[in-house]
Amino acid sequence: MPQIISTPEEWFRTQGRDLYVIKHTKTRGRLSNKKFISDQKILHAWFEENLPKTQIKIIGPSESSGWIEGGPRFITADFDSAALTIFNEAWGVQTPWQIETWSFSDWRKRIESLNLFSSPGCTVKALRWWDTPRGILLLNAFTEGICSGGAEDFGEIFLNLRDGWWRLQQLFPEFSEHSANTFPCGIFWPMADKSNQSLMVVEFVWKAAWDSNNYAKDVQNKISLLNAIGIPDDMPVDISVGDF
Repeated sequence: MPQIISTPEEWFRTQGRDLYVIKHTKTRGRLSNKKFISDQKILHAWFEENLPKTQIKIIGPSESSGWIEGGPRFITADFDSAALTIFNEAWGVQTPWQIETWSFSDWRKRIESLNLFSSPGCTVKALRWWDTPRGILLLNAFTEGICSGGAEDFGEIFLNLRDGWWRLQQLFPEFSEHSANTFPCGIFWPMADKSNQSLMVVEFVWKAAWDSNNYAKDVQNKISLLNAIGIPDDMPVDISVGDF
């Protein structure tokens, strides 16, 4: 049966608390699929017997990992403090399953480090933009820190659409009832070599109040975006529609 797969970032945006990921103590590369499925059945049976009211579910990878990694990825459980204690007491170091805590406060600190650029922009940088009733709003596109998904994801992370919109909603509460693609939106990605075309991507939106392709084809929209970002006349820019 088809199901909607959530993400770690969606958990942080909607729940505002830590996410508990139940990870196998062996990496999938060192574990046969048959053994993993067997251990999963044991885990589910244990929950049914010991924590029947604690919801467990599957979520997908980080929204910053790209569409190619879509689909089921992690097992999570909605523990309260008592249930978390019961789990940790039952599943020790030598057992197949352990809890990895992904911090809401770390995610929030990273997202709240994002800043608005003034319009027209003073410098040409990678950014996300939204064409709103307040004008074209520009938000820096790179954050520093840990991407949801594990300690290996240190470094510079490109801002995903919904995390960026969450940040704008903190800055402009009047947007709090709107989804991330309510207004025309997209990214600007400058090329260091001016002989190459920089990228202006209009976010593809299916059955929205505005049409991505029509927006991208409108010459005045391109002019407005170039002016808002402060792109110099000698920088070639290609405008297209995509899902970034």
